[in-house]
This record gives sequence, C-alpha cells and structure tokens, in this order.
Amino acid sequence: MDLVPGGQAPALPADEVERLADLREMGALDSGSDPDLDSLVDLASLIADTPIALLSLVDAEEQVFKAAVGLDVDRLPRETSFCGHAILDPSTPMVIEDPTQDPRFADNPLVTDGPVGFYAGVPILTSQGHAIGTLCVVDDAPRDLNDRQMAALSRLAAQAAGILESRARDDAARRQAGGASGDIDSQTGLPMRDALVASLADTPMPGLSSAVALRVDEIDANAGRAGLMSDGALQAVARAICACLPDAARLGRSFGTFVAVLPGADGAAARGAVATIRNRLRGAILTGDRVSLHVALTAGVSTAGHGVAATAGDLVEAAEDALQDAETFGITCFVIDGDSRATRARTAAIRSALGTAVTAGQLVVHYQPIVELPSRAVVGAEALARWRHPDLGLLTPDEFIPFAEDMGIIQEIDRYVMRRALDDLATGRIAGREVSVNLSPASVRASLPDVVASDIREARVTPASLVLELTEGVRFDRDPDVIEILRAIGATGARVAIDDFGAGTTSLAHLRALPVSRVKLDRSLIADLAGPDAERARVVVRTLVELAGHLGLEVLAEGVEEEAQAQVVQDQGVRLAQGYLFGRPGPLHTA
Repeated sequence: MDLVPGGQAPALPADEVERLADLREMGALDSGSDPDLDSLVDLASLIADTPIALLSLVDAEEQVFKAAVGLDVDRLPRETSFCGHAILDPSTPMVIEDPTQDPRFADNPLVTDGPVGFYAGVPILTSQGHAIGTLCVVDDAPRDLNDRQMAALSRLAAQAAGILESRARDDAARRQAGGASGDIDSQTGLPMRDALVASLADTPMPGLSSAVALRVDEIDANAGRAGLMSDGALQAVARAICACLPDAARLGRSFGTFVAVLPGADGAAARGAVATIRNRLRGAILTGDRVSLHVALTAGVSTAGHGVAATAGDLVEAAEDALQDAETFGITCFVIDGDSRATRARTAAIRSALGTAVTAGQLVVHYQPIVELPSRAVVGAEALARWRHPDLGLLTPDEFIPFAEDMGIIQEIDRYVMRRALDDLATGRIAGREVSVNLSPASVRASLPDVVASDIREARVTPASLVLELTEGVRFDRDPDVIEILRAIGATGARVAIDDFGAGTTSLAHLRALPVSRVKLDRSLIADLAGPDAERARVVVRTLVELAGHLGLEVLAEGVEEEAQAQVVQDQGVRLAQGYLFGRPGPLHTA
C-alpha cells in the first residue's frame, strides 16, 4: 500500500474499471444537487447523531460529495479519503471508532487538522454489485454506533443506490426520446410521478382519500441477469400492481418506486390494497421472456384526515415520506394519517426556520416569578425561551429546543436567553434579586465558565444573581469533566441549580460531590401532595428538604398551582416556590 502525506492511500478495488464505468454511466458526478439525497443524508446525520453526514462518490482521483450535512467542501483527494478504503469491501460497512489508533489514518490531515474523530461508511452498490461510493457519518471525537443505527444506515445506503440508478434510467429514457418531457416512464409506460400529480391537480380528492408508495426489491437476485432492471420485469410488476388496485386508482412511477393515488379510499382500504399487492407479489413474477422473479415489497401509506382538504400532491409526498420511514426502521409498511401528516408538516416548518430564529430577532424571553414563602415576596424569575415563528405563532421550548439540540445551535439560543435575562435584571425590568436560566446539556462545555463570567461583567450585575439550571441530561453524576466545569462556574460567583429533582436517577448522595447551591423539586412531587397518596408524598418532600438542608442546599418547589400545595410545602420547610399560583410565564409587562 502506498504511503502518502495522510498516512496510507487506499488500494484500488479489484473491480476498479467496472466500478468507474458504472459511476460514469450514472452521470451522477455531473448532475446537480438532489433534494431526495439531501434529505437522506440529513436523516443519516440524525440517526447517527453526528454533525457530519455525506454521500460520497469515489472517482478515479477524488471523492465527490453528492450530498452533505455539516461540511462545506464538495470534494477531497481520493488518496487521503476514508471512503476510498471503505469501498474495498463492498459487503461490509467500515467503522473507525478512533482514527488516531489506526495506522491508515493516524497521520491523515482530516484527523490531525480536520473534523474526523470517528468515521462509519456504508458502501453504495450498483445493481451489478460495484461500490461507487459510500453513505458515511463523521464525528469529531471517538465513539461508536449501535446495531440499530448501523442497520438504518445500511438501509439508507441501499436507498441512495436506488435513487442514483433510477435517476440514471430516467435520464437515459429522456435522451432516447429525443429530449421529451419525461412524462411517461419508458420501461413501464406509466406516467411519471410529477405527471401523475399534475394530471390530478384539478381533481377534487374526496374525503379520506389515500396514496401509497411502493418499492419492489428482488429476492436472491442473480447478478448474471438483468432481474428487476429489465423492462419486461418492471412491466410484469406494474401489471400485477394495477390488478390489485381499486378501479378509481391511478398508478405512476417515481425514482425507482411506484406511486398510486386512491381517491375516496380510507386508510383501511389503502392498507388492504397494499396487503393484496404483497400477496400477489409473493408468488413468482414471470417476465416477458418467462424468467421467474421473486420479489419483496416495502410500502408507505398516507391518508387525509376527516374533513382535511388534501391534494394528490400532498398525499403522494406524504406516502413517499412514509416509505422512507418504513425503509429506515426496517418494517414492511409505514402509515401516515391525517393527524401525523399535519404534525410532520409542522415539524418541517419548525426545522426549516429555526436556523435563523436568533439572527432574525424571533426569539423572546418570558419570565415566571419565583417567590419566597410565606411572605409571597417576589425574589426573582426564571427566564424561559419562546419563539415567535413567522407562520406558527408563539412556540414553547418543548416544540423547538430538541431540534435546536439536533442541529447544533442550542448554545446560541442558551447564550441569547442568558444575555437577555441578565440585561433585564440589570435594568430593573425583572422584579427581585436573581434570574434563573435553563441550560441544555450541550451547552455545558469547557468554555462555559468564561462565557458566564463575560456575560456577568458585561451586564454589570452581582454574579450570585445568576442561577444556571441544569437537568439530569447533563450526566453530572458520572462525568468528572462536568463537575470541574460546575466548579469553574461557581468560581465566577454564579450559582448552579439542579432542575426537576426527584423525577430521575440523581440522588442526594450524588449531590454531595456536586458544586450546586439549589435543588428544584419536580412538579410531579408537588402534584402528589394533593392526591390520594398525599401523606406519603409529604414524607418524601419533608425528607428531601431535611437532607438538602444538611448539605447546605436551598430547596425550591416548582409547579405549585394550588393554595393547599403552597401551604404543605411551606410546612415541610420549603422556602422558595414557583408555579401558576404565583404567576404564569409571560413577557415582562405581564410576568
């Protein structure tokens, strides 16, 4: 194996000539971006929980990134590529948990000076079995993936291969037709997906109409024959599917799949049609030249909800999303009904606009008062992020913070809320002497103490007036680095509180080692004070308060909604409280 500045260059696969021929024939290197592949790579990043995911095509001298998340470059030299090594064994994914310990990559500039601290790549195979590239995920530190994640990535790689080959077939058909619009699939004679949707654009869909998306894969494919790649096989499959659909249904082709619109068919009828198709395809399919094929079916079903106006395009798009979910999770059929379609649309709207929420000035901070018992004097407030979405209105953290964590922008949001809260406290817009700010586990990094100290200095407030609330997701009871970060925060003068205490696994024994000054009793403990198990709940609260007192920790009861609850927690020795009884979260003029 040749030595290169990056360590060891990948060897050439035994099928290099045929592999490159397949790659050239596809024309994928010369085509533009592909939204389906972009979505697939984005899904790979979410499944693996990595900041980088790539669809890499390995050419003779370089690797070209057909789709990418988290990386700005569009190509890199093949001699330093990880993917060049991954395609050497087309049958097995390549996982490098720690490249610094692998002689092939330890000196690679992508490792020493770049973003690669972990790599997992699944070869993308053509129908002839040649690896033209990989679907890969990259992280900046050593780690691993579980079996479920690897299985999902393998299915996504197979889906990527199907998309690339279907694009190539469609392009070839258009060229053969002399540049025709591509409204008809040359292999089956069916309308193409967009043409099918366009033909139904002016057709009202009756209530509870459905659509299905179907992918047919050959079982025990013989590489020595064309199999499902042949026109005769696809025509036979298309005829079989048509025979199983209701008379009013319309069938079309889309990027290696079949799509059908079923006007007036509810979810049960659509699922019944899928079951009928699956049973029909379980038997041997005879092609025009009498070749017997055995195929498997994966399906996605979408149905409009009661009273929901859905177009054919809406239904087909949702069915294709359902098919992708079915393939990702390794099931034969996935169903999206009217309610889940609306949920997915809302989720898509949130994800697409979240990246610019801070810079566009759409984030706002609401405050919920914190009171002292028994005087009910307001001593401070908890700052809570809200997002004024341009289309969806005011969103609470539960609706967008998980996406911010997935997208790697949660630190930006946490920093915005902290600076806004400190400024409001410094200018007297918040009543009391303190403000509490929630921090995501992803924000607890080595740089956090310096950020906190800087923001306190800029706001010119007393350091102890800032309370940082952390949940058990930080894993402070297991990670010594986190404990050091908390100590460094304490050195700035700011205080740390453990939120939702009593709802998870952290015990008071853990708190002995943690540099925190406050615990917030979870609202579930407070709610039980008025329930049928009230006496036991009081014992639990009283015990926690007494033990916290021995450790020198303040106790705050959250979720106090009734006067009786306030009296009980006060009787048990709790000094601070917040909840709807004292005030709901709101903007400054109402908080």
